Amino acid sequence: MNILFTDCMTVYNYHRDKDTGEESWRRTVIRGVQWRHGKRGIAITAGEVTAGNVESITIDCEHEYGNKPYVDSATYSRLPELERADYWTLNDLEGQDVLAYGVVEQEINEEYRIKDLLLDHTYAGIVVSISDNRNRPRLKHMRVEVKR
Repeated sequence: MNILFTDCMTVYNYHRDKDTGEESWRRTVIRGVQWRHGKRGIAITAGEVTAGNVESITIDCEHEYGNKPYVDSATYSRLPELERADYWTLNDLEGQDVLAYGVVEQEINEEYRIKDLLLDHTYAGIVVSISDNRNRPRLKHMRVEVKR
């Protein structure tokens, strides 16, 4: 365990069933993270510069915290429904995975939507970027940014 990574986060992984088109989110609590609030982020889209706050999360991948194993998003999407429950992922391409600071008990469903989660939790947002640094010889980690 590392004294720098004392925070927890709740991951909501998005999945759309290829056969039925049904959408679902699987909730997983991840320990061993460092969450930084209110970092300034700048984005350039179609020549237009916008600035806003982003939440910056660093996930310690070097120490054991009792988390489920991580798999990349392509592998996660191919897993059968029952196997997906044993893993978690991060996907910045779909714009549907959501992280929230701390241990969040709410499940995403018909009655409680992502917009409700974002209203109820100040430090929550949609995954917009991932830097995977697990191949480093030391300080193996992942850095994620989420935006509201």
